[in-house]
Amino acid sequence: MKKTLILLFLVLIQGVYAVSVEDVVEKYRESKTISIYDSCVESSNEVWTLLNNSGINAKLCVGNVNEDISSLSSRSFFNKLNHAWLIADEIAIETTGGFLVEREMNSNYYQGLCFDDLNKFNEFTATHDKYYDVCNEALNLQKKFGYSAKTVKKINECDALFEKLEELT
Repeated sequence: MKKTLILLFLVLIQGVYAVSVEDVVEKYRESKTISIYDSCVESSNEVWTLLNNSGINAKLCVGNVNEDISSLSSRSFFNKLNHAWLIADEIAIETTGGFLVEREMNSNYYQGLCFDDLNKFNEFTATHDKYYDVCNEALNLQKKFGYSAKTVKKINECDALFEKLEELT
């Protein structure tokens, strides 16, 4: 009983009175000024929390909605990741725009890497951001200085982050 009251209180505070995915996403869209500068990871965290507090299980996903990268090797897949979104009740949610995406509209939303756990998702996305930055720095150093000691150190750091990404999947 106490847990139910706390959940109800949280839902009321956040202004979510709906029980369907579409209603929660609509409330989110109406309550937030959405811009092209919104972080897809932050938006996914926010909507996932709203859905979870409404009793709706959702998966946090990463991938590339512009192209099918599902058949790529792990390293190529990680290199092409560029977006985050949710899937709940078998429908994708574009959280930065606050709308639903059916498979017929864009099947790439259904081919990402998905997480049930918010903490694992956040650890993966933070590691991926670092991986992307470090590997690009290694590539730039290699182009400029060849395989200098500094370049090799960055390449090794990139490889270690790649291994961590694989462990998190």
